[in-house]
Amino acid sequence: MHALHIRRRRRPRMKTTRWRSLRFALMLVGFVVCVAPLALGQWIENLPVADDFVAPSERVLSQQLIVRHIEPGAASLGVACAGFWATTPDNARLNDGNCASTVVDNDRLRITGFAFAIPTNATILGIDVAIEGTVANAGDGVDVQLLSGGQFAPITLGTDLTSGVACGATAPIFVGGDDELWGRSWTPAQINAGLDVELTSDLAGVGTANVDVVEVHVYYAVPSSVNAVRVRNTVPLADAVLGADISRIEVVRVSDNRVIGSQSTTTNLNRFTTDGVPIPISTTYQAFTGTVELEIRVTLRDTVPLLKEFRLGDSKVTIGPTERNVTYVAPAALFIVGPAPVVAFDGQVLDSTVYPGQRFLAGRIDVDCSLVPFEVTIERLVLENVGTATQLLGTHIDAIEVRRASDDALLGQATSTEINKLTTDGTIITTTSNNEIPAYGSAWLEIWVTLDAAAPTGQNLQLAADVRCNDTDFAAGIGPNFETGEPGGFEEVENLDLVGGRIFSGQRFLAQRIRLKDNDLDPYNVTINSFSVGNVADAATRLAENQIALIELVRARDGAVMGQITNTSGLNAGGVRVLTPAANLASDDTEEIVEIWVTLKTSVPHDRLVQLQTVVWHTENSKIFGLPHDIGPDSAEFETGPLVAEGFTKAATTTLPTREVFQGSRFLAQELKLEDDDFDPYGITITSVMIRNMAPTSRLADLNVARLEVRRKSDGALLGEVIDPVGLSLAGTRVTTDMNNAVLDDSIVELEIWVTLKTTVPFGRKMQLESIVWHTEGTVTFQTNPLVGPAVFTTAEGDPPTNVNFTWQPLDPSFEDEITFTPAANIADPEGAIANATFAWNFGDGSAVEETTGTAVVTHTYPGGGTYTVSLAVTGEDGLTSTMTHEVIVEGPPNTAPRIDEIIADPANPQPDDDVDFEATIIDPDQPAGTPFGYLWDFGDEDETTSTNAAPRFNYDTAGTYTVTLTVTDDQGATHTATFELSVGNEPPVIGGLTATPAAPNTGDNVTLKATNVTDPDGDEIDHYEWEFGDGSTNNNGTDEIIHVYGAPGTFTVEVVAVDDRGGRSAARTLDVTVEGPTRVVMRGYPNPASTRATINYFLPEGAKNPELLIFDLGGTRILRQDIAAGATEFDWGLQDDNGSAMPNGLYLCIVTATSAADRKITSDVFRLLIAR
Repeated sequence: MHALHIRRRRRPRMKTTRWRSLRFALMLVGFVVCVAPLALGQWIENLPVADDFVAPSERVLSQQLIVRHIEPGAASLGVACAGFWATTPDNARLNDGNCASTVVDNDRLRITGFAFAIPTNATILGIDVAIEGTVANAGDGVDVQLLSGGQFAPITLGTDLTSGVACGATAPIFVGGDDELWGRSWTPAQINAGLDVELTSDLAGVGTANVDVVEVHVYYAVPSSVNAVRVRNTVPLADAVLGADISRIEVVRVSDNRVIGSQSTTTNLNRFTTDGVPIPISTTYQAFTGTVELEIRVTLRDTVPLLKEFRLGDSKVTIGPTERNVTYVAPAALFIVGPAPVVAFDGQVLDSTVYPGQRFLAGRIDVDCSLVPFEVTIERLVLENVGTATQLLGTHIDAIEVRRASDDALLGQATSTEINKLTTDGTIITTTSNNEIPAYGSAWLEIWVTLDAAAPTGQNLQLAADVRCNDTDFAAGIGPNFETGEPGGFEEVENLDLVGGRIFSGQRFLAQRIRLKDNDLDPYNVTINSFSVGNVADAATRLAENQIALIELVRARDGAVMGQITNTSGLNAGGVRVLTPAANLASDDTEEIVEIWVTLKTSVPHDRLVQLQTVVWHTENSKIFGLPHDIGPDSAEFETGPLVAEGFTKAATTTLPTREVFQGSRFLAQELKLEDDDFDPYGITITSVMIRNMAPTSRLADLNVARLEVRRKSDGALLGEVIDPVGLSLAGTRVTTDMNNAVLDDSIVELEIWVTLKTTVPFGRKMQLESIVWHTEGTVTFQTNPLVGPAVFTTAEGDPPTNVNFTWQPLDPSFEDEITFTPAANIADPEGAIANATFAWNFGDGSAVEETTGTAVVTHTYPGGGTYTVSLAVTGEDGLTSTMTHEVIVEGPPNTAPRIDEIIADPANPQPDDDVDFEATIIDPDQPAGTPFGYLWDFGDEDETTSTNAAPRFNYDTAGTYTVTLTVTDDQGATHTATFELSVGNEPPVIGGLTATPAAPNTGDNVTLKATNVTDPDGDEIDHYEWEFGDGSTNNNGTDEIIHVYGAPGTFTVEVVAVDDRGGRSAARTLDVTVEGPTRVVMRGYPNPASTRATINYFLPEGAKNPELLIFDLGGTRILRQDIAAGATEFDWGLQDDNGSAMPNGLYLCIVTATSAADRKITSDVFRLLIAR
C-alpha cells in the first residue's frame, strides 16, 4: 500500500451563530469532480528490524513483512476532466439552493451523487476526499463532511487550503485516508448507493475560499491468500550462515503469534544461500483480507560457527498464484553469531630458561567471554613453535597438556604424533572435558609442556596458538619465549669450620663438615654419588692409613648414614672413595650438610696427624660433577695422643646440718658433688655407690633402716635403691646404679643419698654416711676416695602434725563447680614450723597428687560427678605424716544419650539364606567403662524378627532390600535409634583396575587416581566411590576419578570401594603409589582468576609446625604475611594486604612455609594467583 500524505484536521461542526456574527464567503470559481489514477492493489513491504548479535540455538526474529491487497474505488460525475475549470456543475448546490458561483453569507457547498461499483464481498477500509483549492489568507480552510442517504457521518474533518496561488494551479489536499471511516462502518451497498460531500468554510478573517476540484476515493479489500514465502541469505558466502547451520525457519502471523508455515527439511534449508528456502503456508492460514503482518523466525543450530552472518535481503511472497518481490523500504537486518570471545595470551607468564625433563608453564591464554550471552565450547587448540632462534623440535617434548588455570582441570593433551608436528603443521590438541565456558564467563587456559630428559640445550620454544570455540578459530597471538638450559651441579661446596685437637685410640670423631648447596634455576634434584676423601696432613707425620678402622658419611640433619668404608687404603695417596648408596638425594634448591666421621683403631701411634680434603661427586639430571670444597677454611687438623682416662677428677660432699631424725621419716643423709674435667673424649658411667654408716658411737642398726636411695639432685631421677639394707653399719651396702647413670664428658653431677627409717627405732642412735662412687670412663673402672658425712643424724621420738583436717566449698558440689579445699586453721607441727610442712592432696579420682608447702588452699573439679575419697597428708619437718580423709559427693552431669556411630553387616552383600552377623559401634561419653548397653534389633523381615543381643546373627530367605533398625539404651535409660539398609541378593560392583597418573609422582604433583572397568553384575547404578589415599586422608563420596596430592615421599597404598545404589559394596581395589621428592608443603587456590575472594588450600606434612602464608606482588614486595593452622586446611583471603587495603588487578605469588618435624624449613611451590575484577 502506498503511503498517502494526508493533512488531516478533525473539527466539530460550526455553530450557526458564528456565521451570523462573521460574514465569510465560499466562492466556487470553477468546479469539477474527477478521478486521478492510483497505484494500489497488491504489495509487500519490509518493516524495520534492528541489526543484532545472535546465539547458537537461538530462535531469531529475522524479518517483519506487511502484505497488503487493497483496491481503490473512485467516483465520477460524468464531467470530463479537461483541466480544473468548469462553469456549471450540475450537482453543485449551496444549502440555500443557489448556484455555487453565487457569493452568500454562511455558505455551505454540498456535492451529491458520487457513484461507485464496489464488489459486494468487499470490506470497506477507508474513504478520503481530495480537494484542490485556494484561500486568500494562510490558515484558512474548509471543514468536510460525508453524507450517505442524507445522513452525516459522525466525524467532521478539516483542512487548510493553499494561499496565494491562482485557482487551478494547486495540488490536491487529502482529507481522510485508506483507514479513515469517518466515525462509522460502511457496507458496499451503502457506498454504491452514492455519497455526498458538504464543505463548510473555516476562515480566520475576512476572505474567500475557492474550491476547484473535489474527488472521493473509497478503499476496500477483497479476500486474498498468502500461499508461500521464500527467504535467502544475501551475505557473501565466505561469511554466511549456511543452511546446514539452521534447524528451522518459521513464518508467524503477528496478529495472533501463530506459526502459519515452517521449513525444516535439510534439502530445502540447504537452499538458504542459493535460490532461497521455500516456506509453504498451511492452507488453514493462507486467507487474509486487506493486510496481514508476518514475521520470519530463523532457528540456528547449536553448532553454528561464531561470527557467521545472515541477512534476509531477497525475500519473496506468493499471493494467490503469483510470487512477488518484497519491497525493502527499510533495509534487511544483519545478524551476526556472537559476539565472539576475545582470545589472547595474558602476558603474565614471562620468558625463562627451562631444562631437560622439566614440566613448565609455556603460556596462559585468556578466553574472555564476558560479553558473550551463551555458552562457549573450547573444541581444540593448534600450537606451533615459532621461536626465531634454533627451534626446539617436537621430538624433544614428552607431553603437552591444556589445563584450566582456576582448578588445574585437564581439557586435553597432545598425542606424540601431533607433538612431532609442532614446528611444521602445528600440534592439534582436541579438548574432551572441562571445556565449556558459561554465558558471560571467562576461562584461562594453561599450556604445560614436559621436555624430554635428553632435550638439547640452547634451543627455543615460543608458542603461537589458535583456539577453536564453537567451530570458529581465534588467533591467541604469541606466548613467552623459553630456552633450554643445562644444570651446573652444586653451586657451593663449602668446608665448615671445625676445631681440631687431640684424638685417641678407638675414638670416633667428627673430622670434616661440608655444606652442599644447590641454588639454580633448573628443577632437578642432585644425587650425591660418592666422596673422594684424602688425608692431606704433613706427609712426615700423617697417621698411617691402616690405623683408621672406619670412615662414615653422615647427613647432619637426621644422622642418616650415606655410606662408609673400612678399607682405607689410598687415603694418604690420592684419596679413598666412599660410595653413597643411601640418603643421597639433595632436593632441588636446598642445601645439605654432610659430616665425615673417622673411627680410629684401638692402638694407634701418638703424635700422628689427620686433616681431610674431599671431592664431592654428584649427578644433576644425568650430568656428573666432581667438585672439591672450594669455599671456607681448611679442614681441621687432629693429632693422636695417649689414652688418658682419670674418672671423676673431683669428688666432694656438700655440708648438711646435723639434726635429729624420727621414726618412719625419710631424710636427706648425704650430698655428693662429682666433676669430670680432663682431656679425654669419654663420658662417665656411674656403676654403683658403696654406702656405710660410720658413726663413731651408738650406730643405728641395719634393721632399723627401711630403704636407701641414690638420686640425681637436678631432677630427682633415681639411679638405684636398696630395700632393708644389710651391712650398712659394717663394711657397707652397695647400691647398684643401673639407670640415669650417664655423665657427659667434662660435666658435673650432684647425687643425693636418701634414708628412710622404719616406724619403730630406738632413740639416741646415730648415722653418719661414708660413700664410695664406682664408675667407668672409656674402658677403665675407677672409684672415688671415701666421701664422709659430714652431717651426723641422731634418732629421737618425734610427733607428727596435729589437728589435720580440711573443709570444702560448696558443700554439695556439682560437676560444673570448682571445689575449694581449705586446710584446718589449727594444724600444727610439733617438731617444726607448719609453714614448712608438705601438704599432699589426693582427690580420689586418679589424678596426680597435688603438693603444697604450708597451709595453701587448693581447687579441683570432678567433670563426671560421683563419690570421691579425698585425703590430706601433712608431713612435718621431722618427716612424720598425719592423714585425714573425707568422702565428697559430686552431682554428675545430665545423662548424654548414646549415639549409634555405625552399623556393620558381615557379609555386606549377603545372598538369601546366608548368615549375616550384625554389630554396631556405640558412642556414649558418660557411660561407665564396662557397663553394657541395652540392644533391640529389628531385622525388617516379614516376621518382624527382633533380637536383644549386642551382636546378633540372622539370615534372610528372600532377596530384597531390608531396613534394619537398632535401638540402644544406656544405663540411665536414654536411647538412640538408627536404621541400616541391607540389600540381600544384590551382586556388588566389581572394580576391574585402579590406575595412577603419573605412575611415579613427585611430592606436590596432582595424582589422578581412576577406578577402571567398573561393572555391576545385576545392572545397578554406581552411587559413589569411597577412597583411602594411604596418607591418612579419605573421600567417602567420590567419583571414579579423583585427584590427590601427596606432600611427603613414601609408598602409599590407595584403596577404593564402589558402592551401588542398593548399597552393594565392591571388594576393595588397592594400588601402591610410590612418591619421591622432599617432604613439602602443597597448596592450591581457587577461583583463579579471583575477583572478590580466594580460597587458599594447603597441605602440611605430619609434624609440620609454625605454618605461614606469604603473598608477594610481581615486584617482590610482600603484601601479606598470615599465620595459618597446621594440618590440611584452607585460608579465606579477601584480596587485601596486611593493612586491609584492596589489592589491584594483577598476578600475585603465593607461598606457604613451615618447619618440618626434623626442624628444617619447608616451603610450597610458588602458586600464581591472578586478581581480575
